[in-house]
Amino acid sequence: MKKKNIKNSIETEVEVVNGVKETEEISTEINPDTTAINQLEESVQKIEEIKDEIVYYKEKLRNLKAELNQEKEIMWDLVLGAKKTLKNKPEKKEKAEKKDKKDKKQKAEKPEETK
Repeated sequence: MKKKNIKNSIETEVEVVNGVKETEEISTEINPDTTAINQLEESVQKIEEIKDEIVYYKEKLRNLKAELNQEKEIMWDLVLGAKKTLKNKPEKKEKAEKKDKKDKKQKAEKPEETK
């Protein structure tokens, strides 16, 4: 709901700006003193600049969100791949190392017994 309201408010601001410009043109023809209208025009220009900045930052935010989503997808692919490899290849090296240690202890004990 907020996005629609923001879009509508920007459109209404643009319409107000155009209306103020038209009334300025008409009033300059009628009355040459336009200090109040000039102030309004300056504020309208500021509103237009802010609108352009908002559009720029929205686009930048969309790009950052897209990059973040890509990084998330890559991360999940890596995590799922790691899980699959762990399921497919159980660790057998630890068992072999334990047997090697036992064999070394037994070999070390045998020469002592023969002496």
